[in-house]
Amino acid sequence: MKKLLFALFAFSSLAVSAQEETLKAEVDYLPKAGDYSIGIDATPIISYIGNMFGGYTGSNTIGGLTTSGKRGAITGKIMIDDNTAYRGSFKFNITSETSQGEQQQFEAAKTKTVTDIQIGAGIEKRKGSGKLQAVYGAIGYVGFGSNSDNYDYEESIKDLAPDLPIKETSGFQFGLGAGVFGGVEYFFMPKISVGAEFGINAYISPSSSAKYIYTEENKNNGTIQEGKETEVKGSSSYGIVTNPNAVINLNFYF
Repeated sequence: MKKLLFALFAFSSLAVSAQEETLKAEVDYLPKAGDYSIGIDATPIISYIGNMFGGYTGSNTIGGLTTSGKRGAITGKIMIDDNTAYRGSFKFNITSETSQGEQQQFEAAKTKTVTDIQIGAGIEKRKGSGKLQAVYGAIGYVGFGSNSDNYDYEESIKDLAPDLPIKETSGFQFGLGAGVFGGVEYFFMPKISVGAEFGINAYISPSSSAKYIYTEENKNNGTIQEGKETEVKGSSSYGIVTNPNAVINLNFYF
């Protein structure tokens, strides 16, 4: 009987010790107060790899930079305690792309220039003692941008038709937003995690007047010339939207 009790005690001690070691190993995986992190949106990379192995025949440019101009956000965190962090994000798109096409029957090189910058800051809370952590919090955003299209025709301007675009410039756009988010973060290596988030944001985005220049016919002599710049009054938009951006995050803590 004593031998049986001793065996049970020894087994229990080993089990508790193993559990403690497991918990300690998992805790060592997690960030601590004072840690910093840098994160990236891994969604474009995963899409890129999926396209490669899925037989996709279109462009495999990461993030679609040559088409939509979208880029993944860069994020950062400062752990103020083991379960709370200040977080920020920076997302930008500054591109210029030239394509050949027709305006009516006239060949033209269209150069599209886009500027789009977004900055976010907020607070994050986490819950959990193992490698899988629940994360949630609130964040605010400010953004601004503009875009323009310039047309360079093969023919001289006097040989063109009226009402052809020469330059189209959107109004300067400014945006404010705030929202809440929730998700999970899994630490597959010490201080390295992959996470998924979902959010709901409210936003307002006013813009200034857009400006356009088209060709026009000179009423005095009938020749085609560059017309005067015209303006279209700016507008504003607002709403509440779900925000699945940065669905998959890759984070490095140090």
